[in-house]
Amino acid sequence: MLYAVLQKLIFVSKLSQKIFLALKVWLCFLCQGTSDFCVSPDKYVMSQTKGIITADIVHYYLYCNQTLSNPFQQPLTIFQRSLTTMQIQIQGLLQFAVPLFPTAERDLLGIQHLLNSSEASLHQLTALLDCRGLNKVCSPQPNWNHSITK
Repeated sequence: MLYAVLQKLIFVSKLSQKIFLALKVWLCFLCQGTSDFCVSPDKYVMSQTKGIITADIVHYYLYCNQTLSNPFQQPLTIFQRSLTTMQIQIQGLLQFAVPLFPTAERDLLGIQHLLNSSEASLHQLTALLDCRGLNKVCSPQPNWNHSITK
């Protein structure tokens, strides 16, 4: 059972790393435009990402509309639920199995720590995948702090 939990955790961790890397590469690509990008940015980005990133993901980040759902929401929710389930199972093992198998406590606490750090990483990943954060990075912010002299 412990092996299955660790195997699932490693898989989810590698998946989240791949998603983060893809987003990071795409962010760098999007923020470095060319002349085609300046003329028609939506069409340019759609053509450059065709076959690499699905159209719904590109559309989500291009338009960042509240009516559009985050295409990563379902896997993120599944990841969160899986983490919660594993944390509950580890807590139960710590409560009931450690009195019978005291040597297992160190390993269980290590797994609990790994699950807690994975949950923190999940929250960071969720924030990174939100289109509003990406649009803040790529959009120039107006300077409202200029002084008006008479």
